Amino acid sequence: MYATNYADDPNRVNSPDDYEEFIGPECSDLFAILDDDIIFWEAYSVEGIKIPYHGPLNDYQHARNTGVYKDFESDVRLAIATEDFESLGRAVSAKFLEYAAGIYENRQMGVNP
Repeated sequence: MYATNYADDPNRVNSPDDYEEFIGPECSDLFAILDDDIIFWEAYSVEGIKIPYHGPLNDYQHARNTGVYKDFESDVRLAIATEDFESLGRAVSAKFLEYAAGIYENRQMGVNP
């Protein structure tokens, strides 16, 4: 009933020619970006939360952005209330690294040199 001998496409399993594009920045690059005091405190603030819509145009987009802010806030509050400092550390460090990765990508594209 089920075919067990699939003719596999070798191009599907090989890495693409532009493999370097899929590799993100190394942690040392992100730490170098976060070494700047202004960027560090931007990442620590509400600006460091990655929202789905920059410059929202309608109520739906505003609500989605607000939901992302509230989700992060509730995660932090819950981690503090339950004294789950490991989850708190993961949430905050992920926020910092996402913000630094965004700046890294912008610099690579020449948006914010």
